[in-house]
Amino acid sequence: MQFTANSLESHWMPFTGNRDFKSDPRIVTKAEGVYFWDQHGGKILDASSALFCSPLGHGREEIAEAVYEQLQRHDYSPHFQMGHPGSFELAEKVTRITPDPLNHIFFTNSG
Repeated sequence: MQFTANSLESHWMPFTGNRDFKSDPRIVTKAEGVYFWDQHGGKILDASSALFCSPLGHGREEIAEAVYEQLQRHDYSPHFQMGHPGSFELAEKVTRITPDPLNHIFFTNSG
């Protein structure tokens, strides 16, 4: 795909100055380990530490396999008046390694 302002117009990107970005886009076409590659083959260190970051690196086969296995068993259920064994198991593990007053875990995906 050629990345031009016209070919990018259909997608509105949140948290991005769309006009500026689309006039000179940086499109990530590959990610491996701690690096991204852009559409020109430029290697970029992923040191963003941002929302939805991948602190363990990209393309980790063992992580992909674990995610796949979990998705085969149970992909998602809401946590409103329902529970999932994995969240209780993880909460129990976390409370075993935290100091005494920290004995309740609240999982969230953002601030």
